[in-house]
Amino acid sequence: GKMYAPAAAAAGADPQIVNPPRDTVQSLSWSPRANFLSSGSWDGVVRCWEISAQGASNFKAEKNCDGPVLDVAWHDDGSKIFAAGCDTMANVWDLQSNQIMPIAKHDAPIKTCHWIPSLQMLMTGGWDKLLKFWDCRQQQPVGQFTLPERVYAADVLGDMALIATADRHVVGYTLQGGPRQVYSRQTNKLKLATRCIAVLPTRDGFAVGSVEGRVGIQYFDDSRTSDNFTFKCHNDGDNFFCVNSMTFHPRHGTFATGGSDAKLFFWDKNSRMRLKTLPNAPASITCTRFNMDGSLLAYSYGYDWHKGHTGATAAIPSSIMIHPTTDAEISPRPAAAGLRTAGARR
Repeated sequence: GKMYAPAAAAAGADPQIVNPPRDTVQSLSWSPRANFLSSGSWDGVVRCWEISAQGASNFKAEKNCDGPVLDVAWHDDGSKIFAAGCDTMANVWDLQSNQIMPIAKHDAPIKTCHWIPSLQMLMTGGWDKLLKFWDCRQQQPVGQFTLPERVYAADVLGDMALIATADRHVVGYTLQGGPRQVYSRQTNKLKLATRCIAVLPTRDGFAVGSVEGRVGIQYFDDSRTSDNFTFKCHNDGDNFFCVNSMTFHPRHGTFATGGSDAKLFFWDKNSRMRLKTLPNAPASITCTRFNMDGSLLAYSYGYDWHKGHTGATAAIPSSIMIHPTTDAEISPRPAAAGLRTAGARR
């Protein structure tokens, strides 16, 4: 069926960004210092906008890379943007000098990049099954770990880094005093490939989204396996859609998911409730990110390749929207009888 919903363009709809990318956005990242948003997209360009409190955008600059950009990340001082992708490189874009320079290299496309403030290093995860840590002043990685499979997704919160790979492996590292592996499991609750991962705000576990339309909540401590559960979130009857992205609210601990069904939901995992459904986007939601205080949610839509190359038509639009959030729609809500999310299972 058609993915476009007229409601998305109705009055009161979320503002669309100016100068949107010309191809699907794979990653979004907010500056930790101010409301600057960067994107990495399949057209091989990194872009930067300034966003107002109401969601209005002011295009600032862009830089070309030598291949599709699969991930972007900000330096903690807000002066630089890191971009990694299919050219097997990660680049650092210095916004003051407007220069872009290579900083990291893998033997295959780099799927994830994260700046680690406590180490002042860049962490990159590749399809060469390697996780590398880079000091901007050195040519070679200062640390390297072999992973069970290709990197599909990663997240960093404080001193906790989580890497999700092919074959549903999740590997955790503590970053305190240098990276050290502390966790390695296969997600047993979800049967199909992982699309996204997020460290829980309590840092005692993680959430994973998969191609089967479910999110799984899993705790690190094996004595808490009875607390692990999954729930259906992007499905329409028996049709399941990829959970492409999730992002936790920095103040409330609730989270948003975006899927191939062009839907974006807000969730409270503790009461297992769906808090809000945003109007359908014109195409698959590919990325979702809250800004530093959670007052703005950036989300992108476009073709996410869930139907392979035959589904890639010029007719599918791609863009970035900004949703100014209200406390009422994203605050945790105690579970009321009969309002639990359908399909939650242990």
